[in-house]
Amino acid sequence: MAKAVSAKYQWQIMQSLGLNDVEIEKFADAQHWLGYFPPLCVADLKKMGAKIDWRRTFITTDVNPYYDSFVRWQFRKLRDMKKIDFGK
Repeated sequence: MAKAVSAKYQWQIMQSLGLNDVEIEKFADAQHWLGYFPPLCVADLKKMGAKIDWRRTFITTDVNPYYDSFVRWQFRKLRDMKKIDFGK
C-alpha cells in the first residue's frame, strides 16, 4: 500500500522519503535522478519477487536516444490509430 503524504511541494515529498536537504539539492541535475531512483526501483521489484530479465534495462529519456525515439514513435502510432488519447 502506498504511503499517504500530505506534502504539496517536491522538496517536501523528497524530505518525506527521508532525503536530507544536501541530497535533495543534487536533484537539480536531471542526471542525478537517473542514478538515484532506478536502483531503488530494481531493489523493490526484486523484493516483490518480480521475474524480470535484468540483463537489459531501458530509460526513456534523451540519455538513451534510440530507445526514447522508439517509444515516441510507438506513442505516435497508437495515437494516430486512435488507440490512446491524452488528457481523457
